Amino acid sequence: MGTFLHGLSTRFYYHSLDMSQYVEQVEQQLTRELVELRHLGNTDVERLAGLTDVRLTLTGGALESANDAHVWARLNEDTERVWAFLPSGDAFERYAYCGLSLGDNQQRTAGNDVVRLPVALVSSAEVDRCVILRALGVGGTSPGATYTASASSANGGAAYVICTAISSDLTVTFQDSADGNTWDTLVAMTKLTAAGSEVKTVTGTVNKYLRVSWTGSGTWFAAFGRR
Repeated sequence: MGTFLHGLSTRFYYHSLDMSQYVEQVEQQLTRELVELRHLGNTDVERLAGLTDVRLTLTGGALESANDAHVWARLNEDTERVWAFLPSGDAFERYAYCGLSLGDNQQRTAGNDVVRLPVALVSSAEVDRCVILRALGVGGTSPGATYTASASSANGGAAYVICTAISSDLTVTFQDSADGNTWDTLVAMTKLTAAGSEVKTVTGTVNKYLRVSWTGSGTWFAAFGRR
């Protein structure tokens, strides 16, 4: 029987902001288009997988006035930003859905109790199902803990970093290993000099063992999704 994980464990991060403290509910919808083909002289219909689409709806809680402008600034940016949805909470080896997106629309509702968080509909062309290699936090010893997959994979993947606060320039490196002893650089992320986020993709073989190493310090999160 699986381990029950309460919804209170769920987290949602967007670029440089931990939105978890403002969000009451996150809904994720994954869709894929199907295209039908019928060639001349053939009565059979062939169905091909088309584009994928990801939509995340954030239902809001109360906004602190001090953070109101900061939240709106993140959602109104015209540059794609990294997001991470953690349905089972933020802990090493748990899974997260990660991707790139723009805020699609927002609205504010003022009732007779509190002003609600803007509802943000975030859309993305693709999503990676990732394993968490570092929970959002400060400190720790580099390199981090080792994640062991069931086997290596051959189709590359995507490395995600989200940093909500920084103390000194932060450089994160994702490493992989075939035997858990000899480690190679899988992907080196760009040095962060301020809070922010980044995704980088890799091609080819991703070995069975994964971990992150780093220099510098801050409050940050890392995840990797095989493709």
